Amino acid sequence: MLDPGLEADHTLSMTTEDPHLWREWEQAGRLTPWLVHDLPRIAWIVERRSSELTEDERQVVQDAITRMQRALSDRR
Repeated sequence: MLDPGLEADHTLSMTTEDPHLWREWEQAGRLTPWLVHDLPRIAWIVERRSSELTEDERQVVQDAITRMQRALSDRR
């Protein structure tokens, strides 16, 4: 289950007001291809190097997966 406290800890700097996030895409625009195309590469790295992850890092990965799955299922 997604821990709201943990989610808040690693997403504090990820707001719609963060200029860094908007450098690559406009607020009214859609996700840029590099973001979507990086997901399989990230998954591949996690698959091959998961033994190196700490429990906290595993939880961050799991939380990200849960959030993305929830976002996709909410759009149906």
